[in-house]
Amino acid sequence: MLENMEPDSILESFNKLIPYLKYFFEPDSNFAVTNTEKFLNYVQGENMRAEVEPGDPIKTNGIIYKAIQTGEIQSDVIPKERNGFAFKAVAVPVKDNQGKVSGVITVGKSLEKQEQMYNLSLNLSTALQQITTAVTNIANIAQNIAEINGKLLIDTQEYTEEIGKTKEILQVLNSISSKTNILGLNAAIEATRAGDAGRGFKIVAEEIRKLSNLSTESIGKTKGILELIKEVFDNFSIDISKSNKMTQEQASTLQEIAASLEKINSTSYVLEKMAAKV
Repeated sequence: MLENMEPDSILESFNKLIPYLKYFFEPDSNFAVTNTEKFLNYVQGENMRAEVEPGDPIKTNGIIYKAIQTGEIQSDVIPKERNGFAFKAVAVPVKDNQGKVSGVITVGKSLEKQEQMYNLSLNLSTALQQITTAVTNIANIAQNIAEINGKLLIDTQEYTEEIGKTKEILQVLNSISSKTNILGLNAAIEATRAGDAGRGFKIVAEEIRKLSNLSTESIGKTKGILELIKEVFDNFSIDISKSNKMTQEQASTLQEIAASLEKINSTSYVLEKMAAKV
């Protein structure tokens, strides 16, 4: 038990053990053993090259000195500006039975990977927010298109109904034209029977028949045009229905994607917070 060992023995044991500690920690870790005045040993991490050598005096502005002065465990994040790399250090004072500090054991861990993970999570979070916003906008546009298509479909159906009503009117007109033609034919027959007295009436009857035939012909052409228009509207209505269905499906899919991205974004935010605490 360390409590039963003399402080000098603890420091000596760590001094001998320190070269092997790097095999149990990440490569970017450093270790130091000091007494109350100087460094007894110092092992540097792969990318944590500090200008420290065994025998160097302890600086008064660091956590090792503070641990010696307070007798308490100290930890601090050392900024990159000080040594060229950022790292977190923990200094543990070694005390004798009377509580007097005889030395300090220090472990430092590079924060480079933490910073990389934090930056990656931050970039991921930003990218996901942008993608979520873009997908949401596209989904809203798709929804608006679906609403416009729905209105066009209703309008098309109303126009088709109006065409149907017009066809009914044409049927009435066609019936009137047919009856007028028969009436003109009967009038012409009666005028022929009347001889010279019915000659003027016969001319009127022929004009009535011509007008009836012209009306029938015009009604036929109008009916053909209306049939063509109805066919166009029917096809347009079918296309609008298909487009509306696809747009609604697209909007629904985009909303699902946006919801999934929001979940990923929440996870990224948690990752960002975790990286900041490592």
